[in-house]
Amino acid sequence: MTDRRETFYCNDYAEAMALSGAKILNYEQFGSYQGEWLAAVEYEGRKFFVAGSYGSCSGCDALEAEVGHCYSNIHYGGADDDDIDPCSCAASRETARRIGLGYLEDPRTADELLKYFGEHTWGDYEEIITWLQANRALVEAEA
Repeated sequence: MTDRRETFYCNDYAEAMALSGAKILNYEQFGSYQGEWLAAVEYEGRKFFVAGSYGSCSGCDALEAEVGHCYSNIHYGGADDDDIDPCSCAASRETARRIGLGYLEDPRTADELLKYFGEHTWGDYEEIITWLQANRALVEAEA
C-alpha cells in the first residue's frame, strides 16, 4: 500500500540548495517580511558564498510561489491526508532542487559580496557585512 500522506515544504533557499547536494555551512536571512539571504556552502568540492533575496508571500518570493502549494493544501487549505497528491509533492521537490541549483551555479567570493553590499547605505547591509566578515573563514579556509 502506498503512503498517501507524503508532504513537502521547502522553507528557505538553504533547503533548496541542500536538495541539489550542497552542504550548507551557514545560512542567514536579513530583513523581516522580505530581504536578502546569504549562505556559505560547500558544493562539488568547492566552498563559496551564495546570495539572493526573499519575499513575504508567493507573489514576491519565487521559491514560495513555485513549491509552497503541496504544503499549503494541508496546513492552510484544510485538505485531509487523503487529498494529497504525491506526484504534486515530488514535482515541488524537483522544482525546489532546480531553484537551489540555479543559485549554486552563481558562486560568489566574500570580496565580491563585501563590495556589492558596501556600496549600499539602506537596508540591513551593515548586518550583512558583519555576517560576511564573520563567515569568511568558512569559505576561504582551504582556498
